[in-house]
Amino acid sequence: MILKQITDNGRLVFLDIAKGFLIYLVVLGHLPSDNPLYHRYIFWFHMPVFLMISGIFLKSKSDFKTEISKKIKRLLIPYFFFSLILGTIGRSGDFIKQALGTIWGGYGNVTIYTFPYYFIVVLFGSVCLWYSINNLKVNNLCKWVIAIFIYTVFHILSLLVPHAFLDRIPWNLDMSFNALLYLMLGKFIVKKKIYNNIKWVFVSIFVVVLLYILDSKGIYKYDFDLLHHNWTYLIDIIIPVFCMLLLFAISRLLSKIPYISNFLSYIGKGSLMVLLLHPLFIKIYQNVFSDMNLFLLAFYNVLSCILVYYLLCKNKYSRYVIGEK
Repeated sequence: MILKQITDNGRLVFLDIAKGFLIYLVVLGHLPSDNPLYHRYIFWFHMPVFLMISGIFLKSKSDFKTEISKKIKRLLIPYFFFSLILGTIGRSGDFIKQALGTIWGGYGNVTIYTFPYYFIVVLFGSVCLWYSINNLKVNNLCKWVIAIFIYTVFHILSLLVPHAFLDRIPWNLDMSFNALLYLMLGKFIVKKKIYNNIKWVFVSIFVVVLLYILDSKGIYKYDFDLLHHNWTYLIDIIIPVFCMLLLFAISRLLSKIPYISNFLSYIGKGSLMVLLLHPLFIKIYQNVFSDMNLFLLAFYNVLSCILVYYLLCKNKYSRYVIGEK
């Protein structure tokens, strides 16, 4: 056992801290750079770990309709609201084209301001799939077999079917099927308290450092990109799992430091708003601070998004459009 669980109204604070770290890395990974740190290594794990953390909060005994209704309010209302506004701006005012793209989702909703929004519909689709399988009258082993089978089938499809066709699937549904296993793994790791074992922390450090050395030396090159169907069977599970365990260990240590804990956990709670707004601030700050250090630029970007989140949370109507109760 490495650290005692710290909770805030029953919520694990270190999970919000981890989300705060991850969303910062998302922003950093989207900044223009030739450095592999930003566009390769961060992409190894950041979105899969977000999916695994999302799986932790799924409720096994809850009613399907109730939970999906919550996810519609939490995910889809902000998705449609910001897609229609920022996407229309990104399409030079073509509202009709953006409205159709928003409804179709996936690549249909890719503009300079909405390109990461695919993740929201992928998450929503995978959550719907998780609740559908969870409600089956079969034991847990059968549910795992179903999830692994789906994961395997869609990896095979990504090899056999042209990506130009997969890119046009509404709402990136193929990715939702692929993401199901991440949700289940996240829930399993926390339920079994695997993250709470010092042995797995050291194993995670060893695996992550080893993979980095192998990649940087050109011995084994690994690339992962959820959006572009750049997947590698099993490796795209192993790497994110160990990265998540390492991230959890760091986050739990930081949860002992009050001010840092509060700051990062608040960013984690507002991570959806950062996902929605950071492309806009990337565009703004590129024109204003073109020579700024990328780490600092990403930090200012996240702060700007969180400031907007804080202000919108002050009004009951604006809270609704950002998915807050």
